[in-house]
Amino acid sequence: SVSEDVMYGAVFSELVIKGEKIGLTIGGDYIPGEAELGAKARTDVTSDANETNQDDSTYTAKAEVSDHWQVYVEPTYYITDNIGVYVKAAYTEVTVNTLESIASGTDSSTYANVDVNGETYGIGIRARSDTGVLFKLEYFETDYDSITLESSTGNKNKITADVEQKAVNFKIGYQF
Repeated sequence: SVSEDVMYGAVFSELVIKGEKIGLTIGGDYIPGEAELGAKARTDVTSDANETNQDDSTYTAKAEVSDHWQVYVEPTYYITDNIGVYVKAAYTEVTVNTLESIASGTDSSTYANVDVNGETYGIGIRARSDTGVLFKLEYFETDYDSITLESSTGNKNKITADVEQKAVNFKIGYQF
């Protein structure tokens, strides 16, 4: 199990439909750039000259995520005219780019990049100033689909991952 804390920026856009106490926000956000998921290295050394596989090398497996986007709905209960609490449900997608360095003899392996979907659920609070400045604070969890990557070359290794995200977001925007 690997866990990392990271800070990242995102851009978001929302349509807010608001009644006296009940509202609905429909929105989307996008995280620009890439982020490394992690990396591990292993060094193989031939222990016996009689071994049939003489592939002495350091193998590095790593990946990065990019093109992370999300569409969401937030049913909201407004405590006051400008402050509301909400629950969030979202569909999320991210691209996993494999960046392995494992080219050595018969054990050379390459893996394809893959798009991974996920479902997001959370809670939050939104506050809008009289000038239209919007503040949002939310906690959410995203459960991404399991990933299975199989090497298209070499020893046909399989890599599996079950990825989930738990996060706190603070967003600042402007509401017209």
